[in-house]
Amino acid sequence: MAANSSVASIKKHFRRLSDPRVVGRTTHLLIDLLVMALCGVIANCDDWPDIVQFAQQRESWFRRFLRLPGGIPSHDTFERVFAALRPRALEACCLAWLRDVAGLAGVEHIAIDGKDAAWLGQFEAGRPARGECLGDAGAGLVGPGCRRGQRQ
Repeated sequence: MAANSSVASIKKHFRRLSDPRVVGRTTHLLIDLLVMALCGVIANCDDWPDIVQFAQQRESWFRRFLRLPGGIPSHDTFERVFAALRPRALEACCLAWLRDVAGLAGVEHIAIDGKDAAWLGQFEAGRPARGECLGDAGAGLVGPGCRRGQRQ
């Protein structure tokens, strides 16, 4: 049940993000791509191929709460879709979701540690530079009783 409510929470925060792809010509759901990418970033994946490998290794787990009608997307699909998303809209959705998660975790905020994290806002001309998709990103809890992502 917790996984379904977590996906519902992600859906709630990302529903205003418009899908730039042509309706009826897509194999993968935008929410599936977003969830796999978010999980990959939290798990410290460095780029789209890492996210694909991460998702492939956990496909049965993802299938518990994602539809995955086209299976796990290729790294090219991730790159194309995220390059086409509006950067500011994606960033706003991510920040709203992270604030909500921080509140549920009882912490002040969640620190995002990343120098390139292109899909979270470091874009050139509105698109990530080729070969620079996620860089060195990770997340940790920050607040009273928390230290380096762990409760004391």
